[in-house]
Amino acid sequence: PAAQGRARGQAGRAPEEVSASREQPGGGPGSAGRPPAPRAAPRTVAEMRVMAREFLERQGIEGAQRDADLLLAHAFGIDRLRLLMRLEGPVEEGERDRARELLVRRGKREPVAYLTGAREFYGRGFAVGRGCLVPRPETELLVDLSRDAARQRTLGRIAAVGTGRGGRAVTLSLEVPGAAVGAAGLA
Repeated sequence: PAAQGRARGQAGRAPEEVSASREQPGGGPGSAGRPPAPRAAPRTVAEMRVMAREFLERQGIEGAQRDADLLLAHAFGIDRLRLLMRLEGPVEEGERDRARELLVRRGKREPVAYLTGAREFYGRGFAVGRGCLVPRPETELLVDLSRDAARQRTLGRIAAVGTGRGGRAVTLSLEVPGAAVGAAGLA
């Protein structure tokens, strides 16, 4: 029961704050009035990646590995591919601090797009922020259907209504060459 209570108490902590919850031989971590030893700070990107994923999983974040990778890459100032190529590389203290802040915010359900300031839509990056609807994967299907309909009917004009930041309109204008795309939305 005591170990379960400690495990529940760890759920809200960021990766490097999580304490070892296994009791040690000889009476356990609290037997001499000492708190359990803190988990060592990650030394490599691979260690940080594991800790970040585990933290987000404890927070109940779906797609924890993807979110951890995107947030770590953003904190390190690199893209996800470079993050994966740097797995054995060291983690600097500033990178760890930036990543920790982002992970804690994500653990509180703040969208990754708001944390990074960007969201990929139809293979293109778009700036997003608070007050902006984050493009959803289902919206890409809407673009597919619109693009196909425009090509079949050789439409010269397309209207995108309720565009928000304009991701659909920009994408349609690039996917349907020669079409005039108009966009309208409420701010």
